[in-house]
Amino acid sequence: MERATAADPEFAMAYRSMAMAYSNIKQYAKHEEYLRKAFELSGRLPDRERLLIEADFYRTSQTTYGQAIEAYNRLLELYPDERIAHNNSAIMYSDLEQWDMAEERYQAAIKDKDPSIQGYGGLASVYCYLGRYEEARDVLQDYIENIQDSFQARLDLADVYLNMGKFDQALAEMDRAFSLNPTIWSQLFTRGSILYLKGDMDAARDTYRELEAKGNPGAKIVCNLGFLLLDILHGRLQSAIAYSEKAIALCQTYNQAGWEINFHLRLIDLYLNVGKGEEALSHFNQAWKLAVERGALTKQWLLLASKGACQLKTQDVESALATAGELQASIQSGLNPKAIREYDYLMGLNELEKGNFSAALEHLEKGKSLLPAENGPFNAHSKYSFALGKAYHGTGELEKARASFEEILAMTSGRLFYPEFYVLALYELGKVFQDQGNTQKAVEYFERFLESWKDADPGLPEVGDAKERVAALKQ
Repeated sequence: MERATAADPEFAMAYRSMAMAYSNIKQYAKHEEYLRKAFELSGRLPDRERLLIEADFYRTSQTTYGQAIEAYNRLLELYPDERIAHNNSAIMYSDLEQWDMAEERYQAAIKDKDPSIQGYGGLASVYCYLGRYEEARDVLQDYIENIQDSFQARLDLADVYLNMGKFDQALAEMDRAFSLNPTIWSQLFTRGSILYLKGDMDAARDTYRELEAKGNPGAKIVCNLGFLLLDILHGRLQSAIAYSEKAIALCQTYNQAGWEINFHLRLIDLYLNVGKGEEALSHFNQAWKLAVERGALTKQWLLLASKGACQLKTQDVESALATAGELQASIQSGLNPKAIREYDYLMGLNELEKGNFSAALEHLEKGKSLLPAENGPFNAHSKYSFALGKAYHGTGELEKARASFEEILAMTSGRLFYPEFYVLALYELGKVFQDQGNTQKAVEYFERFLESWKDADPGLPEVGDAKERVAALKQ
């Protein structure tokens, strides 16, 4: 494509192809640069090419999703079998959590048994978000058996098995993916995540180190996510902060704004956990600027919910409620009404802080009901279940509190991005069993918690409290 555009600097479709190639190797700044170039040159193209470029361009920002949908629909009216339009619009419908439309478009993309894995992988992902993991597995196995074997199909299948909690089968698929293409660095992060969820922390850390050694910009950034998640799991919050800061510097060096926002989100929580509210709000401000520039509405909503949580922890309730109002209005003006769960989560936290446990439950149960099923590394199922467990404990519904905390322990990808809730669920279960008079179970869970945080940073209050409780219970 570079040779094509050198020969013809106004070759719009060549710039589009270059943009998609950069996206596939996760160089998103280049993707946006060349897609904008294609869009600027698309005015004199035939409808089929012009509408495709327009739709792809508008899809780069959630603020223009409406225009993207309109362009894809116009293209499909003219050319009902345009596979790329079906596939790319399905990706957008998935972003909007319109699962029926996403499934319909992916089904249309694969109806002619095109050898591209994209439609099959996308359809499998939709089924995962709907909790239909067996169907997701069947889609990918059908592709492997009846069309062709490929490393990406194996990677997607490994993700499905990860979601199902079948970690050995997931690792077996990773081995097959590696045998088909040992050069793809992203498979190392998936392998590390599987080992992490399986409980083999040393092997997970070794895998992230192998990822770091790849030297690829994306690999250098993503390995830090693995390291910081492992450190949070073991209570080493200061080390996790250092990895997050390092990753943000790399994101800025390599112009990876999407990843940078994710690391800012983690740092907001980490700084709050160590009592540094001012630093947490500083990272909100940095991430907010990026999210607005990119038109990333979903990230804006996550950031506003985090900002509100910061304000609640610093006892600035009035500001937190103002942030909640801003969050609610922004979601209601968007195209994904299910995202209102972020507002309900924040309001649930507000009621928890005030000790209004029944009101907290009303918000948190509503918010949790709008979550898709576990799928992917960034979902937040554990934070909803943890808050619900605290609320149930507050109302004295100890069995429901226990079920909420135990739900976190049984999660797969739903606990990956927030390991603190997994560990703290052990601590909270100890308190629940203590209140139920089950001394043996209380000691068991407190000791499991203390084992996880045996090398934690000094001064974490839960560690001291758990030790005191164990001593008293044993006495």
